[in-house]
Amino acid sequence: MPSVSIIVPVYNTEKYLRVCLESILSQTFQDFELIIVNDGSRDSSQNIIDEFVAKDKRIVALSQENRGLSAARNRGMEVATGKYIWFVDSDDSLYTNTAIEEIYTECEQNELDMCLFNAVTSNDHNDAIPKNLLNKDKYQKGGYKNVMTGEELFIEQFNKKKFIVCAVLYMVRRQFLVDHSLRFIDGILYEDNCFTLSCMFRAQKVKQLEGSYYNIFRHSGSIMTSSVTIKNLVSMAKIITTLCELIHQTNLSEDGLAAAITFVSYRIQDFFSIYWSLMRKKENSKTILAKMLKIQVMRLAFTLLRKTKSILKK
Repeated sequence: MPSVSIIVPVYNTEKYLRVCLESILSQTFQDFELIIVNDGSRDSSQNIIDEFVAKDKRIVALSQENRGLSAARNRGMEVATGKYIWFVDSDDSLYTNTAIEEIYTECEQNELDMCLFNAVTSNDHNDAIPKNLLNKDKYQKGGYKNVMTGEELFIEQFNKKKFIVCAVLYMVRRQFLVDHSLRFIDGILYEDNCFTLSCMFRAQKVKQLEGSYYNIFRHSGSIMTSSVTIKNLVSMAKIITTLCELIHQTNLSEDGLAAAITFVSYRIQDFFSIYWSLMRKKENSKTILAKMLKIQVMRLAFTLLRKTKSILKK
């Protein structure tokens, strides 16, 4: 059994895939398996995967029809055999060649359920990327010497505006995920929100490291920079309802409950931000608003009719 399973979902990332895989295979720590899940790529990503498979026996290559990031990560978890799991996006890379070694050592020495760490951001200078996505401090959460429960670390980070829902910045004990049946929600965006909070609320031993071990690469084709569609709205609605169920089912402290409910309120704000972004689109604004107005008028008419009948009966 390998010490670590690295799971890399791939979808049309031929431009970045080699850098990603090379950053993993060049690590000082060698006791890992690399699980690559080709999620229905239509570019030359599979050719690149085949090239790496031929060179390294630690690579497990899987293919499936395009089902999204969550499904690809879940597929990787199904076949993973490592003691710990690390999700790496195929258009990102590991920031240092000692990343796996240092994080794994912390996990083993402290018998952690989860180990959190920081990241740096970079971009393709030919792309016009929003400045907020390239904020150098965005994925710098600092570090803590002490081991905490997941809830304690969530409260500490959230109150300091340092909590980030980003599954690639966690190394998680595989048996912990199995014991709690933790998976990503298929078919939606923003899937990290529910997965990371589900992990944090259940983990008994977690630690946040000071160092940066991951490089988040922003480009015009990445999920974070894509234009808003109705799927964004539906996904955020699913995230909100799932988080509410999670909070209801979890025995949180008063501080944990306050932070969790506030976290959900931010997602509700995101929902309305997405909604207004959709409404501002020219192709949506007139037709959708007109149909919404029609529905509201009809609902008002039926309400008045019911009230009138109620009054007449008296």
